[in-house]
Amino acid sequence: MNILQMHQRATKKANIYYHRFLNKYKKNEKKIYVFCEGNEDFGYYVQAISKTNPDLMIGKVFVEGKDNVLALHSFINWNIFNKNQLLFFVDRDMSYWLDGITYYDENIYITDQYSFENDAVTEDFFVSCLEDLYGFASANEEEMNVIRQLYVEKWKAFVNNSKYIMAAVAISLKSTGQHLAKNIEKNKIIKIESDTVWSEKIAGKDFSDYVDEKLEIHESSRTEMDLLMKRFDAEKEFYSIRGKWAITFFVKLLEYVMNNSRRYVSSLYTGTIKEPKRLCEITPDKAMVILAPRMKIAKTLQEFCNVHIWQYLKISVDNDI
Repeated sequence: MNILQMHQRATKKANIYYHRFLNKYKKNEKKIYVFCEGNEDFGYYVQAISKTNPDLMIGKVFVEGKDNVLALHSFINWNIFNKNQLLFFVDRDMSYWLDGITYYDENIYITDQYSFENDAVTEDFFVSCLEDLYGFASANEEEMNVIRQLYVEKWKAFVNNSKYIMAAVAISLKSTGQHLAKNIEKNKIIKIESDTVWSEKIAGKDFSDYVDEKLEIHESSRTEMDLLMKRFDAEKEFYSIRGKWAITFFVKLLEYVMNNSRRYVSSLYTGTIKEPKRLCEITPDKAMVILAPRMKIAKTLQEFCNVHIWQYLKISVDNDI
């Protein structure tokens, strides 16, 4: 599929959602509309609004992908609609490394890192999930500090060894025009053990060979990939891992700690207090449905929502007077 075909497909899909939105929209209804790439995004983005405006009605429109969200935004006549009422949320993905586009229209929020999932992958949130979702709340401070250190070490190793696959994602997208990263089996490439975080072999192939095959990387791309990996090191503040892989790491490390809980929180197995247990099932594919509403909101996101909601409500009040 070439770039023109991708654009045509996005336009067609976005047009369908645009007309669905028009059927739902009521001109005089005091309501904010949130446009996202996927259903699981709402748990995160909606709480950024409802957290400070719990009584405000929110309309939710997911549009199946970043290109579709941006295409739908372009359909709207902004001489008629209020930009503070219709808010759009998209992932940054590889845009910084490929075309440098990091700014869109004022009512489009773009994530600080690869995607919104990356905002979940923090040391503090990891500990919070263990305490609230795995029953670690009664563990002593020394035990939790050991777990914190484990997280820091594993995350550092995960990031340091992710450069090749992320360079491959960027070059693949550039050369094929397709998001072939979805073909990577995340549950197979990420393997949390005492001495590893990435699998050395997948389906009988070396890690790099597996990645090259899935992302259609050819020998002619080597020089460009090497240059990009050097940029990753030189511009660390802009580097982040694909969100779905980051959250897979996060969930697998939660499970690793839980499976080895007798070693990490032995104080909970003395018979005097309740032993830890999974209070809900968290898997990499469904994790954000559970985690997104619990995540700490990124500062840039909260500011984006606060500014637009304040302006929208102010205009609404002025119109009522």
